[in-house]
Amino acid sequence: MVRQLLGNLSFAGRMSLLIGILIFGLSSIGIAFNYITKSPVSERAISLPERIAATVVLVQSANGEQLDQILRAINSDDLKIDFSDMPAAFDEKNQRHAEAEWLIAQQLENPDNHEIVVVFYSEFTNRPVLRLLDTFSSASRSPLEISVSLSDGSFVHFVTRGSVTRHFFGVPPGFTIGIMGAIMALIAIWVVMRESRPLRELEFAVNAFASNAEPEHVKPKGASDLRKLTVAFNAMQARIAELVTARTLLLGGISHDLRTYLTRLRLRVESLPNEAFRDKAVRDLDNMSNLLNDALALAQGTDIQNNFEAIDISSLMATELADRDNDCIAATQNDSGELIRVNANPVAFRRMFNNLLDNACRYGTHVEVQVTQHDGLAIIHIDDDGPGIPLEHCNSVFEPFFTVDPSRSVQTGGSGLGLAIAKQIAESCGGTISATISPLNGARISIALPAA
Repeated sequence: MVRQLLGNLSFAGRMSLLIGILIFGLSSIGIAFNYITKSPVSERAISLPERIAATVVLVQSANGEQLDQILRAINSDDLKIDFSDMPAAFDEKNQRHAEAEWLIAQQLENPDNHEIVVVFYSEFTNRPVLRLLDTFSSASRSPLEISVSLSDGSFVHFVTRGSVTRHFFGVPPGFTIGIMGAIMALIAIWVVMRESRPLRELEFAVNAFASNAEPEHVKPKGASDLRKLTVAFNAMQARIAELVTARTLLLGGISHDLRTYLTRLRLRVESLPNEAFRDKAVRDLDNMSNLLNDALALAQGTDIQNNFEAIDISSLMATELADRDNDCIAATQNDSGELIRVNANPVAFRRMFNNLLDNACRYGTHVEVQVTQHDGLAIIHIDDDGPGIPLEHCNSVFEPFFTVDPSRSVQTGGSGLGLAIAKQIAESCGGTISATISPLNGARISIALPAA
């Protein structure tokens, strides 16, 4: 029934219940600590078995006048003592308790020479465990009747008042409630951690799906609303995976068909007799092919998140720069000489780097490339001496098809996809990309990637 009740509670309901239990437990610990630290008795109180054993020794060694003095000295608001010829009576309700008798016997010097009878009223006559718990319950106020025989055959009779647990074990007031509060607080903390486990599993699955778009089924657990959330997430990631697969197939088909028609058209253009007209048509076809490649690369962005490996960006960039027949580019490596590695898709990284170089060379006559490492980040600066990017457009230039030049000419503004692709690749590596004013008075594109 408890499991069913908790299963119907929302996560907020469970947390509210647990917080209430935790507050109660901590309050109990505070009450117990206050009782213990504020108690006028700094040492452990003498337990009841020890007091009984000491009283028996005194009584057996005392004469008649001393017995009266002992009675007056020992009788108090929590323990009454007298003498009788018979032990405490017991029946179905007032039963003997061997456990308490054993505790008292441990304190007597010669327990075999004494008859010990402990009687306690309990409703749990046929349930030994419950009867024992009832006997030593700190909330119990039923008196214990204890009889210990003396050497002359008479009995010294004790009757307790107040908390039995404190009498028997000598613990200070509030000790029991403090222990209970501590246990409840620990249980509450454990349950909170257990209840938050489904959220941690869901967070891990969300991060994994965001990084590779591969659906991973998460088993619904925990509160009812968390189970519903998990079911909804499983359905969502399945639908997104289907859309990504369908989009990949569609883009593959479009790419194949368009390239086929572009190839046919180029063959026809090559046969044109007018050379000037033919050159313009070929240039237009090349621009159309480049635009198609950029659009497909941007649309297939999820593919760049696969095949990651640790690459030395200094070496890779040096290779790319050596393959360029352009004297306007100057490269500056890090002064320390250490390798700078990042986790990235090598093909995608080369595409990003070349896009940024093409963009810089398109606008400027002098380009500088700097590679440094700082605070666990590999930082790449690409500066040019071109017209630069207005500050109000520094964020917009990374949006698809945005160009500062409205003409969108290949000779000036390009297609508007190069920086968008670079941003997509940088973010897939867990990095950032930004634009600002270059020290060369042109544009500076900065990339910060986590170092491997």
